[in-house]
Amino acid sequence: NIFMKLKLSLFFVVSVTLTFFVNRTYSFEDLDTTFKGKVLKQTFVSVADDFGAIYYNPALMSKLRRRELGFYYNSIFNLGLIDHTFLGYVQPKLGKGSAGFAWSRLGTSANVEFMKYSENIFIFSYGQRVLRDIFVGGNVKYFFVDYDYKASGIGTDLGLFIPTDIVNIGVLWQNFNQSEIFWQTGTKENLSSVIKLSVSKNFDDHSVLFGIRY
Repeated sequence: NIFMKLKLSLFFVVSVTLTFFVNRTYSFEDLDTTFKGKVLKQTFVSVADDFGAIYYNPALMSKLRRRELGFYYNSIFNLGLIDHTFLGYVQPKLGKGSAGFAWSRLGTSANVEFMKYSENIFIFSYGQRVLRDIFVGGNVKYFFVDYDYKASGIGTDLGLFIPTDIVNIGVLWQNFNQSEIFWQTGTKENLSSVIKLSVSKNFDDHSVLFGIRY
């Protein structure tokens, strides 16, 4: 009957939502933040040419010539229960480089009333050229979990971009300080430090990209 179908539907919604958050290995997993980044993954580290440079390689922000304001949205599993949003802004020619700010949110959507959970990252970013062919950048990140019990922490990223006559090299050292998340329950969680390396070569009509994650 109709009530049985409603109960089964509610059970499915609860199961999917709880399974997603409970079965992950840790909070603040590495997620895509632009449509280009979703396709190119870590290879985007050497070619990021939009507001996504804040997340993928802050060193590349200094190559942007115009202000960038961008928004990314992804519904996890396409069910409208859990969504990921990313809002970023880059201001070029600020001092000797470019500055950026971004907000990333992963959490339950407005359609989920029985559970309110979100992981938020506020990113303050800066990148500049330090030598003729060397660009560097960095992020300071504030992590905040909004739930029945809260959590927060500070993280940092380092970015490097080296263009050469042969290839372009991009490196991102994500959470290089092994960011710590402190929960109200007394639990301490360490986020994994990740190194992403990308090498790209531009031709007249196409590009060749290579990327690894360690």
